[in-house]
Amino acid sequence: KKPHVSLLTKKRNKKIREQAKRQQNYIRSTRSIRRSQFNFFRTCHHNNIQASSIHFVTLTFAYDLTFKTATRLVARFMGRYKERFKEIPISYISVPELTKKGRFHFHLLVYDLPPETASVERETRNIQRLFERGYVDLCPTTHTSAGIAGYMAKYMGKALVTFKNENTRGYTCSRNIKK
Repeated sequence: KKPHVSLLTKKRNKKIREQAKRQQNYIRSTRSIRRSQFNFFRTCHHNNIQASSIHFVTLTFAYDLTFKTATRLVARFMGRYKERFKEIPISYISVPELTKKGRFHFHLLVYDLPPETASVERETRNIQRLFERGYVDLCPTTHTSAGIAGYMAKYMGKALVTFKNENTRGYTCSRNIKK
Protein backbone atom coordinates (compact mmCIF):
# COMPACT_ATOMS: atom_id res chain seq x y z
CA LYS A 1 0.00 0.00 0.00
CA LYS A 2 1.34 3.47 -0.96
CA PRO A 3 1.71 6.05 1.77
CA HIS A 4 -0.79 8.88 1.44
CA VAL A 5 0.81 12.15 0.30
CA SER A 6 -1.29 15.22 0.78
CA LEU A 7 -1.99 17.68 -1.99
CA LEU A 8 -0.23 20.45 0.00
CA THR A 9 2.96 18.40 0.23
CA LYS A 10 2.93 17.78 -3.53
CA LYS A 11 2.48 21.49 -4.23
CA ARG A 12 5.23 22.42 -1.77
CA ASN A 13 7.67 19.90 -3.31
CA LYS A 14 6.86 21.15 -6.81
CA LYS A 15 7.45 24.75 -5.73
CA ILE A 16 10.83 23.82 -4.19
CA ARG A 17 11.90 22.00 -7.39
CA GLU A 18 10.90 24.98 -9.56
CA GLN A 19 12.78 27.40 -7.31
CA ALA A 20 15.93 25.26 -7.43
CA LYS A 21 15.68 25.07 -11.22
CA ARG A 22 15.37 28.88 -11.48
CA GLN A 23 18.48 29.34 -9.31
CA GLN A 24 20.48 26.96 -11.50
CA ASN A 25 19.48 28.92 -14.59
CA TYR A 26 20.87 32.15 -13.09
CA ILE A 27 24.39 30.87 -12.48
CA ARG A 28 26.41 33.18 -14.69
CA SER A 29 28.88 31.88 -17.19
CA THR A 30 32.47 33.10 -17.30
CA ARG A 31 31.79 34.57 -20.74
CA SER A 32 28.84 36.57 -19.42
CA ILE A 33 30.91 37.92 -16.52
CA ARG A 34 33.78 38.93 -18.83
CA ARG A 35 31.35 40.72 -21.14
CA SER A 36 29.86 42.59 -18.16
CA GLN A 37 33.33 43.54 -16.94
CA PHE A 38 34.29 44.83 -20.39
CA ASN A 39 31.11 46.95 -20.64
CA PHE A 40 31.69 48.27 -17.11
CA PHE A 41 35.31 49.10 -17.98
CA ARG A 42 34.16 51.00 -21.10
CA THR A 43 31.59 52.96 -19.07
CA CYS A 44 34.21 53.93 -16.46
CA HIS A 45 36.77 54.87 -19.08
CA HIS A 46 34.28 56.99 -21.04
CA ASN A 47 33.26 58.90 -17.89
CA ASN A 48 36.88 59.21 -16.72
CA ILE A 49 37.82 61.04 -19.92
CA GLN A 50 34.78 63.35 -19.79
CA ALA A 51 35.12 64.39 -16.11
CA SER A 52 36.89 67.48 -14.83
CA SER A 53 37.88 65.68 -11.60
CA ILE A 54 37.74 62.06 -10.43
CA HIS A 55 37.86 60.79 -6.85
CA PHE A 56 38.11 57.21 -5.66
CA VAL A 57 35.91 56.85 -2.57
CA THR A 58 35.67 53.84 -0.28
CA LEU A 59 32.58 53.48 1.94
CA THR A 60 32.82 50.81 4.64
CA PHE A 61 29.77 49.97 6.75
CA ALA A 62 30.38 49.64 10.48
CA TYR A 63 27.85 46.82 10.89
CA ASP A 64 26.42 43.88 8.94
CA LEU A 65 23.77 44.55 6.30
CA THR A 66 22.20 42.70 3.41
CA PHE A 67 23.38 43.55 -0.10
CA LYS A 68 20.06 45.15 -1.01
CA THR A 69 20.01 47.36 2.11
CA ALA A 70 23.65 48.38 1.72
CA THR A 71 23.10 49.35 -1.93
CA ARG A 72 20.07 51.42 -0.97
CA LEU A 73 22.01 53.20 1.79
CA VAL A 74 24.82 54.11 -0.62
CA ALA A 75 22.26 55.58 -3.05
CA ARG A 76 20.63 57.55 -0.21
CA PHE A 77 24.02 58.85 0.93
CA MET A 78 24.82 60.08 -2.58
CA GLY A 79 21.34 61.64 -2.76
CA ARG A 80 22.00 63.50 0.51
CA TYR A 81 25.36 64.64 -0.83
CA LYS A 82 23.78 65.93 -4.05
CA GLU A 83 21.04 67.68 -2.06
CA ARG A 84 23.55 69.41 0.19
CA PHE A 85 25.78 70.58 -2.66
CA LYS A 86 23.17 71.37 -5.31
CA GLU A 87 25.38 73.72 -7.30
CA ILE A 88 27.76 70.88 -8.29
CA PRO A 89 26.26 68.12 -10.47
CA ILE A 90 28.24 65.01 -9.53
CA SER A 91 27.85 61.47 -10.83
CA TYR A 92 29.17 58.15 -9.53
CA ILE A 93 29.69 54.46 -10.20
CA SER A 94 29.83 52.08 -7.22
CA VAL A 95 30.97 48.47 -6.88
CA PRO A 96 30.37 46.30 -3.77
CA GLU A 97 32.92 44.12 -2.02
CA LEU A 98 32.73 41.96 1.10
CA THR A 99 35.37 42.54 3.77
CA LYS A 100 36.97 39.67 5.70
CA LYS A 101 34.48 40.33 8.50
CA GLY A 102 31.59 39.90 6.05
CA ARG A 103 30.59 43.56 5.96
CA PHE A 104 29.91 45.42 2.77
CA HIS A 105 32.41 47.85 1.47
CA PHE A 106 31.74 49.98 -1.62
CA HIS A 107 34.27 51.44 -4.04
CA LEU A 108 33.02 54.51 -5.86
CA LEU A 109 34.35 56.61 -8.69
CA VAL A 110 32.88 60.06 -8.07
CA TYR A 111 33.04 62.48 -10.97
CA ASP A 112 33.24 66.28 -10.74
CA LEU A 113 33.60 66.42 -6.94
CA PRO A 114 35.15 69.79 -6.02
CA PRO A 115 38.90 69.37 -5.34
CA GLU A 116 38.71 71.60 -2.24
CA THR A 117 36.12 69.27 -0.67
CA ALA A 118 38.39 66.28 -1.14
CA SER A 119 41.55 68.00 0.09
CA VAL A 120 40.04 68.91 3.49
CA GLU A 121 38.04 65.69 4.04
CA ARG A 122 40.68 64.01 6.23
CA GLU A 123 40.67 66.99 8.61
CA THR A 124 36.97 67.89 8.61
CA ARG A 125 35.27 64.50 7.96
CA ASN A 126 32.22 66.32 6.50
CA ILE A 127 31.49 63.56 3.99
CA GLN A 128 31.91 60.85 6.64
CA ARG A 129 29.42 62.67 8.88
CA LEU A 130 27.02 62.80 5.95
CA PHE A 131 27.47 59.02 5.42
CA GLU A 132 26.58 58.30 9.11
CA ARG A 133 26.97 54.53 8.75
CA GLY A 134 30.67 53.80 8.82
CA TYR A 135 33.94 54.98 7.38
CA VAL A 136 34.80 57.03 4.30
CA ASP A 137 38.15 57.22 2.56
CA LEU A 138 38.59 59.70 -0.27
CA CYS A 139 41.46 59.81 -2.71
CA PRO A 140 41.87 62.03 -5.80
CA THR A 141 42.79 60.28 -9.04
CA THR A 142 42.95 61.05 -12.75
CA HIS A 143 41.74 59.34 -15.91
CA THR A 144 45.34 58.33 -16.54
CA SER A 145 45.67 56.54 -13.19
CA ALA A 146 46.81 53.04 -13.98
CA GLY A 147 44.12 50.42 -13.64
CA ILE A 148 41.43 52.20 -11.58
CA ALA A 149 38.63 51.03 -13.91
CA GLY A 150 40.20 47.55 -14.18
CA TYR A 151 40.47 47.34 -10.38
CA MET A 152 36.77 48.13 -10.01
CA ALA A 153 35.84 45.77 -12.87
CA LYS A 154 37.61 42.96 -11.01
CA TYR A 155 35.45 43.53 -7.93
CA MET A 156 32.35 43.85 -10.09
CA GLY A 157 33.11 40.38 -11.52
CA LYS A 158 33.52 38.99 -8.00
CA ALA A 159 30.18 40.52 -7.03
CA LEU A 160 28.46 38.79 -9.94
CA VAL A 161 29.82 35.42 -8.82
CA THR A 162 29.54 35.90 -5.05
CA PHE A 163 26.12 37.43 -4.48
CA LYS A 164 24.25 34.97 -6.76
CA ASN A 165 21.35 37.33 -7.21
CA GLU A 166 19.76 37.27 -10.63
CA ASN A 167 18.68 40.92 -10.30
CA THR A 168 22.08 42.43 -9.57
CA ARG A 169 24.31 43.96 -12.22
CA GLY A 170 27.38 43.91 -10.01
CA TYR A 171 27.48 47.69 -9.85
CA THR A 172 25.22 50.70 -9.40
CA CYS A 173 25.51 54.18 -10.82
CA SER A 174 23.82 57.54 -10.76
CA ARG A 175 21.26 58.40 -13.40
CA ASN A 176 23.46 61.06 -14.97
CA ILE A 177 26.32 58.67 -15.75
CA LYS A 178 27.19 58.56 -19.44
CA LYS A 179 26.87 55.05 -20.88
